[in-house]
Amino acid sequence: MRAGRVYLAPGGGDLTLTRSDGAIAARLEETEPVWGVRPAADVLFAAVARHYGPRSCGVVLTGMGRDGAEGLRAIREVGGWTIAQDRESSVIFGMPGSAARFAQEVLPIDRIADAITERVAVEVGRRR
Repeated sequence: MRAGRVYLAPGGGDLTLTRSDGAIAARLEETEPVWGVRPAADVLFAAVARHYGPRSCGVVLTGMGRDGAEGLRAIREVGGWTIAQDRESSVIFGMPGSAARFAQEVLPIDRIADAITERVAVEVGRRR
């Protein structure tokens, strides 16, 4: 994984993470659909929780179904930080609605980036 990069899973594959020689790498896998979808946020979020533990952050945005909720739960259980988009700013509240019970914050879409930036700044300050 490299800073400043965006990793996207194409349709039909799940993005997961592997550790090799102390480095974490993105890996595309052809797995069975989760909740009837592939890629599934739950697969990626579970990998993030395993590899990053309390340094994890999961965000579930607008979408149909319940994908992302179990992954958000996994991140929260390892001490990571969890966010779901609020109902008012969601086009479809299915995914964030299902994930909200595991979210430490439920925020409007226009507050999520700022909240992440603020949280990262605080965490970096603690490590110095």
